[in-house]
Amino acid sequence: MDVSLLADEDRELWEALGDAKPSRSPLPKPGAPNELNAALAVAEMIGKPLLPWQRWCLRLASEKLPNGRYRFPEFLLTVPRQAGKTTLITVLLLTRSILYHGREAFYSAQSGKDASSRWLDMAQLVELCSFSKEFTIRRGVGYQSINSNRTKSSIKPFPPTSTSLHGYTPHDVVLDEIFAHDGVAGKDLMGAIKPAQQTLPTRQLVMLSTAGNAGSVFLKERVDVGSAALDSGQDAGYIEWALPAEADPYDEGNWSFHPSLGYLVQYEDLREIASSLDKGEWKRAFMNQWVENASPLFDMVRWRELGSSLDAPALSDCVLGFSQSSDRTRGCVVAAWLTSEGKYAVKVVKSTTDLGSFAVLIAELHERSPKAIVADDGGLDRALLDEVRRALPSWARDDLIALSPREWTLASAGLEAAIRNGRIIHDSDPQLTAAVATALSRSMGEAWVLSHRSSPEVIAAAAALRTLETMPEEVSEVEVHFA
Repeated sequence: MDVSLLADEDRELWEALGDAKPSRSPLPKPGAPNELNAALAVAEMIGKPLLPWQRWCLRLASEKLPNGRYRFPEFLLTVPRQAGKTTLITVLLLTRSILYHGREAFYSAQSGKDASSRWLDMAQLVELCSFSKEFTIRRGVGYQSINSNRTKSSIKPFPPTSTSLHGYTPHDVVLDEIFAHDGVAGKDLMGAIKPAQQTLPTRQLVMLSTAGNAGSVFLKERVDVGSAALDSGQDAGYIEWALPAEADPYDEGNWSFHPSLGYLVQYEDLREIASSLDKGEWKRAFMNQWVENASPLFDMVRWRELGSSLDAPALSDCVLGFSQSSDRTRGCVVAAWLTSEGKYAVKVVKSTTDLGSFAVLIAELHERSPKAIVADDGGLDRALLDEVRRALPSWARDDLIALSPREWTLASAGLEAAIRNGRIIHDSDPQLTAAVATALSRSMGEAWVLSHRSSPEVIAAAAALRTLETMPEEVSEVEVHFA
């Protein structure tokens, strides 16, 4: 970045960052109109003066072209936790609701519950500020909104689903913590947002997050595009504060990159957090570094110890589990069987990107008479389950098992227990090992389950293992004879 080209007022913003300069950022255009001064005033009125990094971001996020459009219709920020993202977004949206008439803004996060919680934080700031009487706040479920009485502008939360914005034309859409969305969820969101905003010249989509892990496909695609553009000298609305990949995340001398260090967090705070988090989550959340998986669900040391050379039996001795990736680009079939030593064995039978013939593949494998064919009902498109049923002979359709939510809970816990207790063996297939290493979880009631953002190999293995465990042990011919 050639900061010598900055205008005086922008150079002042840059120098105020001190050691916490962004690792990637575009530069402001000298003299370009923007909303920073208004944002500074709003921040003071809500009792949240802007930190240097927030000023830099707002200067760029609000920069306009001569025709009144925003320079960056899409703006992405990745920054460590506890930096002050919520304040940044609150100030941005409040500023625009005050400046412009009839401007609609929508905010979302990892889930509808998270979006509602963060929106309530915004509402509380408005209620306690000096201009609270200028706004009307509605808290009813489904009707939550912060409304400017003068400009008739509004700020509303919404759940991150493909249908949430139907019927709306939002000028501003904010997606927070987008590392939580996989490729499918991200595509669904963009499919909802883009058409809703398309007719508005002054539209903007703002996306924020900490770094992600193997499941953060939506965020990774955008980070890669933004990084490549800036690295090649092109213009892109992407700002990043991150510890360099080669730097030691536990060396306190490297922590000065954190943009709120000395303001919202102190060295002693980071020391305490570093000592209490596992390395992956510390790197991802507080150093803003990408990790394979922040908190592996399974004991990978134990998993690798359980690798063995396997002589796979006939499929008639196996249960076949199948699944597809959450972005619907890949499917796989995994076999599970009981060894003569009383251990469970798992092995990838087939992995394919040809999902058009995936159901036919499963039907062909069924001709070899496996004990059962199983999938987790919650992890597949209903259409794929129906395709598999149609591909099977009518007399064999009962051989297809779809696990219920309760069974999927037990399947997830069962795989973890089998690894921990050493009751499972595998052939050290790197594809299956990678799937186990990057497996993700989600909550279900009081328990956890494998998330279907995980690779299909681990989903299929867990489903097959659960079904095999619940099957009655076969009795010998002698036992049948004397029965």
